[in-house]
Amino acid sequence: MLSRWRRSVGELLAAQEAVKECRKGWSSLTQVTACFQQLALCLGGSSDCGPLREELEEARRKTHQLSSGLQIRLTNLLTNGKLNTRDREDMERLWVLFLSSMELFQQDLNKAFHLLIIFPLNSSKDTQALVSTGLGAYRTDGGNRTATIQLPWGTTEGEELPDICIHIVKLDSMIQQMMQTVNIPIWAVEATQEVSDQAIEADGTTSEEILAIEEESSRCRRWYCCDRRCRLGQLSCMTS
Repeated sequence: MLSRWRRSVGELLAAQEAVKECRKGWSSLTQVTACFQQLALCLGGSSDCGPLREELEEARRKTHQLSSGLQIRLTNLLTNGKLNTRDREDMERLWVLFLSSMELFQQDLNKAFHLLIIFPLNSSKDTQALVSTGLGAYRTDGGNRTATIQLPWGTTEGEELPDICIHIVKLDSMIQQMMQTVNIPIWAVEATQEVSDQAIEADGTTSEEILAIEEESSRCRRWYCCDRRCRLGQLSCMTS
């Protein structure tokens, strides 16, 4: 009886520690994916350079490490973890947010992949093809922003960083696997904050206008993607 009680307490403490790691991991993941998105926006522009692409690769590496560790911990918690009601609701909400963030990161990764192909930096002549965006040169005096983001678990977890093209494919597989492993309906997860009426009024966009914009964007993407030889078309397709 006593051994069973100790085992139950040990499982509860382990679950609580895993919950803390997941929260810290999610905080770090949101920071590193934001860094990756900002760096990817500079690809092909006047601020594009070797150090920028090195930091972009570092951001991709940390995102891979964080997403791999977070997937394992969330899956274990939601399938086998001894969670109280509040922690389970938080982890289910974090699960949905994690899925959405991986889908958005996959889109950013796909855009970066195509921009890296269109704008190589193998020689000094390649810099002449960069688009003059008006932005200044990439600054290194502030240090590597990605390097300051800490991982709540060891850096040895997960497999080696795959090639960017393989990374895109593996993200799709990971998202599908997560949705099949844990059955959490997205509509069943409640938000912790409600959208204020002021935010809706400030935006000023109706639902009909949003649908019209999405339909127009979809039509433009189909038109641009018809001609892969057009560099301008590829850029418009990726940024739309």
